[in-house]
Amino acid sequence: VIIENPQGSMLWLHPRFVSLMSKHNIVDWDHCAFGSCYRKRTRLLYTNCVLDPLGADKCRGRGICSYSKEAHTEVAGKDNQDVFHSARASAYPEKFCDKVAHLLCHL
Repeated sequence: VIIENPQGSMLWLHPRFVSLMSKHNIVDWDHCAFGSCYRKRTRLLYTNCVLDPLGADKCRGRGICSYSKEAHTEVAGKDNQDVFHSARASAYPEKFCDKVAHLLCHL
């Protein structure tokens, strides 16, 4: 079981989720650690699998990505193709998907 939401989401403050987090595993990961231009820190609450390696490296940059060495793209407004950044940032980076698939296949 895996529940995903932005790390700063109010979902994690709900008493039932606070209780679940005390009993199960959580990992926070950054999209930019997997090749995205968005930092977008995301939390996973999970059980019956091992996802800890996803949070091994977190971006330490403040505006400048510690991975790409470029400025993070804000998840606000639209890009030059008139597409909302929030829509583009909603997709998981391909490298993240590959790593999750590898972790789940090697339980």
